[in-house]
Amino acid sequence: MKLSGRLFFVFALLVAASVLGTPQRVEAQVTRAQAQALAGASPEEIITQLRESGLSREQVKTRLRRAGYDPELADPYFDAMEGEGGMPAGGAQGERLANALRDVGVTLRGTPSSIMGDTLMIDSDSVLWLDSLQLQQDSLDQLPQLFGRALFRQRTNRFSALQNSAVGSDYRLGPGDELLLILTGDVEAAYTLDVNREGIVVIPDVGQVSVVGRTLEQLDDVLRQRLGQAYSGIRESPATTRFSVSLGALRTISIFVGGEVERPGRYPVSSVATLLEALYEAGGPNEIGSLRRIRIDRAGNGLGEFDLYPYLVRGSATSDIRLEQGDLVFVPPAESLVTVEGAVRREAIFEMLDGEGVSDLVRFAGGLHPYADTRRAEVKRILPPAERSAGRDRVVLDLPISSALTGMTSFDLAAGDHVQVFETLETIRNSVTIRGAVWSPGTYQLAEGMTLEDLIERAGGTPPDVVDGVVHVARLDQQSGRRALIRSSIGGGSDVSLAEFDEVTLFGRDSLLLPDSVAAFGFVQKPGWYSLSEGMTAEDLVLLAGGFRRGAIPWQVEIVAPVRSSSAQGILNRSIDVSLSPLIPYPDSSMVWPEVGDAGLDPASSVALGADYEVYVRSLPQYDEPRRVDVQGEVQRPGTYVLRTPDETLSSLVARAGGLSDEGYVRGARLERDGLPVGVDFETALAQPGGDEDPTVFDGDRIVVPVYDPTVLVRGAVPFETRIQYRPGMSLDDVVAQAGGYASDADKGRVSVTYPNGRRAVVRKRLLFFSSKPEVRPGSTIVVPVELERQGTDWGQALNQTLAVISAFATVYLAVR
Repeated sequence: MKLSGRLFFVFALLVAASVLGTPQRVEAQVTRAQAQALAGASPEEIITQLRESGLSREQVKTRLRRAGYDPELADPYFDAMEGEGGMPAGGAQGERLANALRDVGVTLRGTPSSIMGDTLMIDSDSVLWLDSLQLQQDSLDQLPQLFGRALFRQRTNRFSALQNSAVGSDYRLGPGDELLLILTGDVEAAYTLDVNREGIVVIPDVGQVSVVGRTLEQLDDVLRQRLGQAYSGIRESPATTRFSVSLGALRTISIFVGGEVERPGRYPVSSVATLLEALYEAGGPNEIGSLRRIRIDRAGNGLGEFDLYPYLVRGSATSDIRLEQGDLVFVPPAESLVTVEGAVRREAIFEMLDGEGVSDLVRFAGGLHPYADTRRAEVKRILPPAERSAGRDRVVLDLPISSALTGMTSFDLAAGDHVQVFETLETIRNSVTIRGAVWSPGTYQLAEGMTLEDLIERAGGTPPDVVDGVVHVARLDQQSGRRALIRSSIGGGSDVSLAEFDEVTLFGRDSLLLPDSVAAFGFVQKPGWYSLSEGMTAEDLVLLAGGFRRGAIPWQVEIVAPVRSSSAQGILNRSIDVSLSPLIPYPDSSMVWPEVGDAGLDPASSVALGADYEVYVRSLPQYDEPRRVDVQGEVQRPGTYVLRTPDETLSSLVARAGGLSDEGYVRGARLERDGLPVGVDFETALAQPGGDEDPTVFDGDRIVVPVYDPTVLVRGAVPFETRIQYRPGMSLDDVVAQAGGYASDADKGRVSVTYPNGRRAVVRKRLLFFSSKPEVRPGSTIVVPVELERQGTDWGQALNQTLAVISAFATVYLAVR
């Protein structure tokens, strides 16, 4: 074979370009573990999103089942949401549910969705920016809020006037009210009277009566006069005809709310509505609105200023007056706001009126906490403009809060003041501490002349296991802050005088000596380590371990004892088999014990267990525990199946489950083992039972048959992560194009396609510029990773490689000529 010179030259140039253009890849800046950590959703986030999705438990489980996931994944989270269980632990189970919810259309908030392979599509600046936003929000949530605003935040009917509630005798009637008039005695009658627009009611046999503007008390006098003209029994003494009048339905009035409120405007309210209800309808004062100087204008006349603090602080409704038709409620801006924080019962921003001082502020804050330091509080003040100078706009003032509360010291608060009430020190003075081997350890008052023996006596004395020869007294040097150890003993005339902050420690033998233990393993209910008691045998240990499991050999066990002798010549352990008596219950009543002595073993009762002995309960010959496989999704009878034979195959399990349902998608079915998909061609496996494509299933495997998914999910370095409607014949590039095409930093050479059955295919590079791209199927997931960072090109090394390649091809060219 001969190559022309021109063909060789072109080929060499292509090889050189390939070598020079190949970027040197480096490790990704964000590892897979870091990406998974960022993508993980906490149990609280999953529960919040399930609640906000509006989907019921059954709707979520149906979506999971139809997508081929275990529908019971979401049950622990719904149980926690409904108060029927504790908070799930999260971890791998939570991550599996988070991925499943995303695939069925329930996207978790705050979960990064662009994680591809080893690359995370989020830069450090974005992470810092998001963290900054979260910190700012957390800081805002922790700042003191304007006192009283929270009362108007939630929509509720707490302020709505009850239509059937009693009204006072001072209630003034108006058009739209309804009166109930009842006559008894010589005349028995009941009338419902509507007040018309002219303020008149019409009473049968009496005529028109004007009631507008009258109170209920005044109405009673008017009706007595008018009814007496028609019914003589009312005028008699004693009256033989009596009447009573009351309100029925109440009219609606129109009031106006303006000024610094959330929603100023005109509002229709009940005729018994009060100032609080009007403010509530308008959303309450806004961030600068006053709660203490609210004005009401009625028919052009001001009714004065109303203060809501008595209602908010003491529960007094003296300022909550009843409104009338056309009233204007006006909320002006608050003028003097003072913030109080620290050791008070209610941290908030309070509005102060002229003449109010420190005692009023503390009263508004609910009082001081018992642990408040009343000697001094701190006031941060913004100086008035007239008192400011260059570099001196704010000052800190000491507030003698105790004397200010009692009136002994005068301290005027100013607008914008920030009062910080400190807590007392946590250090407990005049005390000593005793711990360890005493009946009542703790902190005790240091009495004058108290000694070590006195403290031990006050602590209830010592238990029998105390090590009385050693007592440690750690004494604090208040000058240096270091502690010196004083060693003493109990009794013996070596008593020690105690000092403030001394820490006394006594030791018990039980705390110094670790208890010996023995272990039971194998076919017992609760294998593990147990405390060793003197005289314990293997039978006793089996009982402590919960007894035998089904399949155990109940007549003998193996005891393994450690060998600690220096003359053991490399022997680490020795083991013996001992026989057990039939006294221990066995799960299978048909079990037959061999005759005593047939095995030639010593009875277990003759072998006492020692420290670190291990007892092994073996299984019966040929015994095999049930092996279970879950079959989920679109099969006729989903559920858990026990394998009939050790080599039962996938097709056999599907057949036992009744085969696929009408909606089952065989090309998307998958076999999962240890949580990972096993690439299996289900279509071939079910068509050729027992063939090479029909694998043996194992204990713990999971078979999932999803419904047909006519979409393809595109994730990663594309402008729009989305699902694309699949159409036959679509190529990989066709699908990516519908997601906006490849991003500028996309790595086209590492694109991967994951099929519904768990198999995965990647783009494979061919010679030079050619590549082989995997086919796209319904239900697939396409991941376009971000191109890894490039290092600078070593041009010297690239030139050497290019020359070496050209030399090699020149040699071949000369050899074949």
